[in-house]
Amino acid sequence: MLAGHLGGLLEEYRHTVMEELRFTLSRQSTDIRLATPDFGAESIVIGAAELAFEPVLNNPHSLLADDLTIRTD
Repeated sequence: MLAGHLGGLLEEYRHTVMEELRFTLSRQSTDIRLATPDFGAESIVIGAAELAFEPVLNNPHSLLADDLTIRTD
């Protein structure tokens, strides 16, 4: 996926990018697909937020267990 300012360049330079990817990854690779993200220009920010929150989203219990004292009375 090409997002943000790179997404805007995709259509104009699609052929060049595809040729460079094929050369870099494998000269015989034909299974390369370039796409712009569904969230548009904000996808970079959304992706960064997902990376920042990944520990919490993957295991919220461990984060909460360290900071909360559960009352039993």
